[in-house]
Amino acid sequence: MEIVVKIRRFIFFLMLACTVPFALSACDTEGPAEEAGESVDQATEQTAEAAEDTMEQAQEKLEDMGDEVDQ
Repeated sequence: MEIVVKIRRFIFFLMLACTVPFALSACDTEGPAEEAGESVDQATEQTAEAAEDTMEQAQEKLEDMGDEVDQ
């Protein structure tokens, strides 16, 4: 009975070892959906950075206006 379990275990790991490289190699190529997703991510990052810069500039101007009022 032990030999059957060992053979089954060996076959399982052999099949696993054969399928993992194929699964990993399939992840290397990017299709149009992945490229479009990356473009959307980049556009979102750029928009967020621009909004942050604008908010910082507005805050500085408001602080300057507050300083002028205090004087």
